[in-house]
Amino acid sequence: MYNSIDDIKREYDKLYLKHIDEYNEKKEELYKKYIELEDYDKKIYDLKIKRAIAKISGDTKLEVDINNEYNALNSNREKYIKEKKINTKISIEYSCPICKDTGFVDGKKCQCFIDKEIDMLKTVSNFDKIAKDDTFKNLNIKFYNQDLFVDEGYRYSEYMAQVISDIGNMLLDLKVRPANVFMTGLTGTGKTFLSRCIGNAFLEKHKSVLYLSASDLISSVYEDDIKNYINVVDLLIIDDLGTEYTSDFSNSMIYNVIDKRLVDKVSTVITTNLNFSEIQNLYGDRISSRIFNLYYKIKLQGTDLRGVLKC
Repeated sequence: MYNSIDDIKREYDKLYLKHIDEYNEKKEELYKKYIELEDYDKKIYDLKIKRAIAKISGDTKLEVDINNEYNALNSNREKYIKEKKINTKISIEYSCPICKDTGFVDGKKCQCFIDKEIDMLKTVSNFDKIAKDDTFKNLNIKFYNQDLFVDEGYRYSEYMAQVISDIGNMLLDLKVRPANVFMTGLTGTGKTFLSRCIGNAFLEKHKSVLYLSASDLISSVYEDDIKNYINVVDLLIIDDLGTEYTSDFSNSMIYNVIDKRLVDKVSTVITTNLNFSEIQNLYGDRISSRIFNLYYKIKLQGTDLRGVLKC
């Protein structure tokens, strides 16, 4: 498990050094078997250095002479290799043959690096422990009250069936638009469980998830490993908005996070015990307008579901 991005980088550094050692060991074995080959390589290496010095010094005649000697020596080396049928290609067994254990391909993170980041984020946010079983596969619509009615005469169970269907469509459509979801409801109505279901669905797609309480989000300003991911992670879950100590600073930070992620078109899920009017009163128009106009809103109702949802 990784506790920070530095842990991941250190692992790649170790792999790099391990492969250098492997390469040198295989090269030494080759030289022990073919002593002349080592002699050729040493002489060619020395000529490369002499040729570089001659070029820098501007001695054109010396550079030409060294180049001729180099070509002749290299030609003899190739004849020796062909005569002895030597396989000079030293193979290294990489954990990831795509990036050759560097973590990057053409300047972009390799999928192996992304997977390690996902593991790290699950660890630092404790998501791997608290949300292991919170998946849509474990969600039964019967959990929701069959008798309770909501607006427009819908049964609550029917309403939640539509909500889950809408979330499923969002998850299928992530390449086109982010899944921004705002859930409000009293304690025990299943907000946290549903948010974790969405988080696990992202993880199944090999997308990064960061799960933070609103209080942890504010305190993350002092924790670099979390702070650096808040705006770039594929899904940020902010749980229990409104339970943090509110101030101009905290409100400003929450606004900046919400606004930045909307601009960058990355997904955010927010849960809260507050109703819509309380959100507006506590956070003002800048935050509430973005949530109310740009998030898919879910109003959870009913009796305490913590016994069946374990949330």
